[in-house]
Amino acid sequence: MRRRPVRRWAKVALCALLGAFDPVFAAPADLLTAVNDALRSNPGYQATLDAYASAQQLVPIAESRYYPQLTLTGSYDYYDETVKGDYFGLRSIDLQDDFPRTAYGAFLRQAVFSGDLLFGASKAVQQVARARFLSDVAEDGLIVGVCSTYFGLLAAQEQQRIADAKRATLKTLYEQIKGRASAGLALEAELKSAEASLALAAVSFEESRRAVEGGFVDLEALTGQRYEGILPLQANVELRPPTPADESAWITRATANNPAILAQQMQVAAAKADVEKARYQRYPKVDLVGSYTRLNNEGGVTGKRDETEGRIGLTASLPLLTGGLITAEIARVQSEQRRAESELAAIVAKTNRDTRVAYANTTLGTQKIAALQRALEAAMLAEAANKSGFESGTRSNADLLAAVEQRYSAEFALTTARYKFLADTLSLKQVAGALLTADLGRINQLLQQPSAAVRATRGIADPMQ
Repeated sequence: MRRRPVRRWAKVALCALLGAFDPVFAAPADLLTAVNDALRSNPGYQATLDAYASAQQLVPIAESRYYPQLTLTGSYDYYDETVKGDYFGLRSIDLQDDFPRTAYGAFLRQAVFSGDLLFGASKAVQQVARARFLSDVAEDGLIVGVCSTYFGLLAAQEQQRIADAKRATLKTLYEQIKGRASAGLALEAELKSAEASLALAAVSFEESRRAVEGGFVDLEALTGQRYEGILPLQANVELRPPTPADESAWITRATANNPAILAQQMQVAAAKADVEKARYQRYPKVDLVGSYTRLNNEGGVTGKRDETEGRIGLTASLPLLTGGLITAEIARVQSEQRRAESELAAIVAKTNRDTRVAYANTTLGTQKIAALQRALEAAMLAEAANKSGFESGTRSNADLLAAVEQRYSAEFALTTARYKFLADTLSLKQVAGALLTADLGRINQLLQQPSAAVRATRGIADPMQ
């Protein structure tokens, strides 16, 4: 296989004990836990493993026809026979008899030459390889799907946290403006504007809360497990783009290693084997055959007797007239080969396109994160300046509200970009056929440890209700 199976990391005994006595205090799940749960429980992925296990039996089934086929036979019959008239040259026969007849023996067939054997086993090998690559496709897709859902849930939690902080800030600001309005230092329009901003912030918080709930449901659908929390990304971790920093190198790697391409190449090879197999239907088939039979006849026209017969020889068959069957079958499998080759070309083109897109996303991702980091720092300075100006009377309520909105928007954009970058990195490795267990381990190390992480639950309680 291309990778070693993802192994579950050992859990701290204390966390296990706490989880056993009180699920509320169970340690949040990490990325590897979610991935391992999905690989163990996801029904769609299990179906591909079952398909691979089934395909593995195609080779021994095909190879079994290389070996002698020995069949044992046996029969017991009770006859009630009446014969009148002529019988094999004997005239005026008038016989009635009832008697048993037993027979047993063995039949042996050994293929000597057959196109079915020459190319049937070859096709079976290609089919097994294709099933294995398709299981790799399903495994990579499930891993990336779990990771993307995990990161999307973390982004939703960050959005909820930011929405909650924004709402608290706007509530404080609203109280300040309300006090000023009572003292005649603020206009009614300013109070209404602050009130509207607070109402919109409450709606945004509710939307983010529902998004978090939906994220947990999506993760549960993939993993088959219900998590009370997951570990977030460390705050100041440095994110680096994957190497090499060369688009053509990634395209070359994807063309050579992408499991979807490899699976379709096996399909093309199997189609070619079908073509050769169909052509060999025009050739003779030769078998070595042998048999041994013993008959015990207790009566009847032929009388009581015991017979023993053994024979061995060669049989050959050559189709002469088939009503166009062989010609039509050759044309059919040739069309299947051309279809498989066209599908391969389409998969290669799509893989190249997806590789370029994924590489561009990771390259631009680091630049975007750096730019958003600077934008957040500038927004925080602008918020602080506007807050000071508002308190001294040199900045309006609208200026401060706009600064608060810009600051929290910049914070959410930065958080979202960080999680998107991680997902894009895994997507690039997936399309290149280079997704390894070590990649997940490295990302898992970027998450906060349970002892240091703020408890990430299914939702932040609404303190304003």
